[in-house]
Amino acid sequence: MGEKNAEGWQGPFALLKFHGRPDHQKRQRPLAAPQSRRRPERAKLEEVPLDYLYLSETRSTYNIEDEIPDNNRAAKFRRLLEQAGEPGSLTEEQLCQWQSQIVSPLSAEYEFRSSQNWLSRSGRLRNIADFIPPPAEQVRPMMTAVSTLASGASNGQLDPVLAAACASFGIVYVHPFLDGKGRLHRFLLHHILRQAGFTPAGVVLPLSARMLKQLDRYSKLLKSYSRPRTDLLEYMLDSDNATILVKSAQPLWLYAYFDATDACEFILECCKSCIEEDLLTEVAYLRAHDATVKDLETWLDMRQSALNTLIDVIVQGNGTLSKSKRKLVEGFTDVEIERIGATVSEHFAAYIDSRA
Repeated sequence: MGEKNAEGWQGPFALLKFHGRPDHQKRQRPLAAPQSRRRPERAKLEEVPLDYLYLSETRSTYNIEDEIPDNNRAAKFRRLLEQAGEPGSLTEEQLCQWQSQIVSPLSAEYEFRSSQNWLSRSGRLRNIADFIPPPAEQVRPMMTAVSTLASGASNGQLDPVLAAACASFGIVYVHPFLDGKGRLHRFLLHHILRQAGFTPAGVVLPLSARMLKQLDRYSKLLKSYSRPRTDLLEYMLDSDNATILVKSAQPLWLYAYFDATDACEFILECCKSCIEEDLLTEVAYLRAHDATVKDLETWLDMRQSALNTLIDVIVQGNGTLSKSKRKLVEGFTDVEIERIGATVSEHFAAYIDSRA
């Protein structure tokens, strides 16, 4: 399982049917930058706003699941993101350690699940499973294959983005834990990409923020795997949705082999958008912000925190300060307020235009 031979990678999660899409080359073309468009100015690594990126990724990965983490959970997830890319394979022990850092202490697990689980939406008398993952006895063989895929990226045998996509979605599909699989899946993207050298050490792409912007597509991608497989199964849930009895056979091939084209394209597009749009936009904001502060501080006496807030409000207003926000500049004359707005508009012109 997971060994390479003349025919390519064999084993669960290795069946990437790019050849099965006759329009694949056509669908790939939009990923290339249009030749007629001026390429955006490249940002230097030291300009990348790391604190912003970690905060954005932490908030977004919880927001995808309609959760707002408390400060302690957010801090733990940020520390986990900082550790992404450390050497080592995806062993059961390592994955359990990560899972315990992602969920509350009561939901921490110390081994892969040993029973059949399922996902269902809440609702009175619903008794319908949205996804029935593979049986417990198939979890370890499949997770071994997921680990093999991830290792293929770090040793240079597999494209890092494709390997990260397949391995991370594999975590969701195998569902080795009862809780935390979504955040673990998104963390695994960062871990594999950084371990393979795709992202520099210490840098995290705002992938969850990008997924959040395309939540419908992300959700449909997950359902495209879960729904057709669950529809093939005959099962029975008790009246309290507390236990499930799967009456149908659940062969390994039902779960292990799938067309990963859409998942790979989605992650590839997310990475591209993060690099060519999100990072550059944030760097452009910081450059404009620094230049604005430098100009204003030559004549404006204001606390740094208040000045930062004022600049943000004017930028959000596309270069103008609304009447409802005039309390931020109490004590200033109309001429001074106009001068502040003009300074912000001058330095943020390109940034504001990019959002239009």
